[in-house]
Amino acid sequence: MKLHRKALFSALLVLVLLASALPLGASAEFSRAQVSKQNLSVTAWNYYNGELETKEINCEKYNIDGNNYFKLRDIAALVNTSGSQFSVEWYAEMPDSVYVWTGEPYTPTENDLVVGEDKSATAQRTKQTIYVNGVERDDLSVYNIGGNNYFKLRDLGAALNFEVGYVAETNTATVCVDIPPADSLNFYVDDVDTLMDFIGSDRTIYLSPGEYDLTDWLIRHAQDGTLEEYPAVSADSYAYYDVEREIDSGNFPELRLEGLENLKLVGAGAGATTLVASPRYAVVLGFSNCSGVGVRNMTLGHTPEPGHCTGSVLYFSGCIDATLSGLELYGCGTYGIEARGLYYAEVRNTEIRDCSYGALSLTGCYEVAFDGCNVHDNADLDIIALYNSADIGFTGCTFRNNRFTFVDGCGFVSCNVPEETVYDYVLRFTDCDFGNEEYQSMVDNDQIGNPVEVVNPHIS
Repeated sequence: MKLHRKALFSALLVLVLLASALPLGASAEFSRAQVSKQNLSVTAWNYYNGELETKEINCEKYNIDGNNYFKLRDIAALVNTSGSQFSVEWYAEMPDSVYVWTGEPYTPTENDLVVGEDKSATAQRTKQTIYVNGVERDDLSVYNIGGNNYFKLRDLGAALNFEVGYVAETNTATVCVDIPPADSLNFYVDDVDTLMDFIGSDRTIYLSPGEYDLTDWLIRHAQDGTLEEYPAVSADSYAYYDVEREIDSGNFPELRLEGLENLKLVGAGAGATTLVASPRYAVVLGFSNCSGVGVRNMTLGHTPEPGHCTGSVLYFSGCIDATLSGLELYGCGTYGIEARGLYYAEVRNTEIRDCSYGALSLTGCYEVAFDGCNVHDNADLDIIALYNSADIGFTGCTFRNNRFTFVDGCGFVSCNVPEETVYDYVLRFTDCDFGNEEYQSMVDNDQIGNPVEVVNPHIS
């Protein structure tokens, strides 16, 4: 069939007119987006009272090609503090990437779960790369609408560990998040005595908001002679309490948990759940010869603050496979984290501040990764002290206002290289932000060569 020139011109004119009616940056396929009329119901397990809670949710949602899309941050806000919680991270220095970490607390924003004007005309395939637990996910259907990423609800459920269903009678999408099996060892506590009663291996303990004074618990049970009776959860418990200081000497004990496997301590959020120790020299919470332990979503430090201490906040000795996330570790502790023999550990979205020696002291530690951490206002000595350690990495971390004040010659990093190592590097900073750091050098013992790698730094 032949198409005359006049007819061809008319057809092209129609196409041009149609294209001009579309919003800038969109194409014809995006015009199918419209505000969804579907309802949303969320059923979540409340780990702090051990009950199921169901609620109807009003949030922005759009229907595209017959599928309902929900804003990523809205879903993160909905499942926060549940077993299916996840964090959403975006960095100005890496605007084309969005990072999602499962099991991490989400930091809410004022725009979460707010219904605004219809933005369906702006819908277009996102140009950002989505990473889930550090792995690029190009299998997810994602649209950018009004500057936010919207996901197909079923895709999110499959990727982030929650169930998605549908009730046709009420046109309701249902989300059910991480309901634990009836026989799982999950304990819910709201005071320090109950917390210590439940300490043991192969369990998760959820701490309600409040302050848990570990020193007070230790002193009471040491003085009345009942300390060695703990814990009494089960006959196969391997927890022991090591009172390393004698009360009669005028000092106080510090708490260490020894020989534990797969113990997880989960708070209600940094600033909501707080673990404290009173003596200045004592470690706030220590782990010895443990494996698979985790601490997340809480604040730990010495009380009262500030001051000068000779004990760190978290201490590890001879431990394997530790996970720390969503923590606030504050001084006057000597270090936020001190470890002597720690292998295969992850520290994510954790704040380390106001410590009186430095942020970290790692001796004989290997394969320890820090992601998205905020290290600031630590003083006196080297901010990071490494001795016979290797494969220590910082990715997307921020360092601000750290300084030496005690002696001259301190470096940002004090680094002693192992005599023999199979690792490519001792310490690596990748995509980290440094600002207002007061140190004489990056590494204070340059004679060892160049064990520290700094990749794509951001200096401000």
